[in-house]
Amino acid sequence: MSVTELGASGSGAAAASQPEALQAALRAYELGDFASVRRLTAPLVAAAGSEHAEAARQLRARVSVDPIALGVLSFAFALMCVIVYVYVP
Repeated sequence: MSVTELGASGSGAAAASQPEALQAALRAYELGDFASVRRLTAPLVAAAGSEHAEAARQLRARVSVDPIALGVLSFAFALMCVIVYVYVP
């Protein structure tokens, strides 16, 4: 069961079978409270093997930091340090 199948609206039979923590995590995701999403999905991800764990893992992946963005940020910071070192007395 994917996050898309769970539905952001939280209605229907799929929503009724979800754990309360996953429903709360979906509501937090809709509101943009990504810290709460990480906190609420942590116990569900730890319960490996269930379809709810996979849905929680997918939801966590949506709010995780993009590795390409980290690379670009690191490169920009390194470039700024080099420029400051070379051109600032």
